[in-house]
Amino acid sequence: MSLNLPIDTAKLTFILAGDIEPAERKGQPQLDDSGRQVVKVPLIVRGASRTPEVITVKVPHTNAMDKLSDLAIVNVKGLAARPYEFDGRSGVSYSAEAVTAASA
Repeated sequence: MSLNLPIDTAKLTFILAGDIEPAERKGQPQLDDSGRQVVKVPLIVRGASRTPEVITVKVPHTNAMDKLSDLAIVNVKGLAARPYEFDGRSGVSYSAEAVTAASA
């Protein structure tokens, strides 16, 4: 069973931290349930503590994402964390419904 933990993004700032890359699963492009290409978006996240964290968020690709530039401030809709454990490794993966320009 997968447990998605929603994240309240209201008090967080997100900054695009590099190139958006296609996500792959077993060497093939990863698609969401609607058949859209999934991409990996590197983000710098700053909250009230002002100590930044870098996370990678998987999100369905949209054409608007092609216009985002490095270090742009972005909005993240529907951010969720999913704890995992696999082959003795554990961590947290992140997914979202959308990443858009902050002015959008």
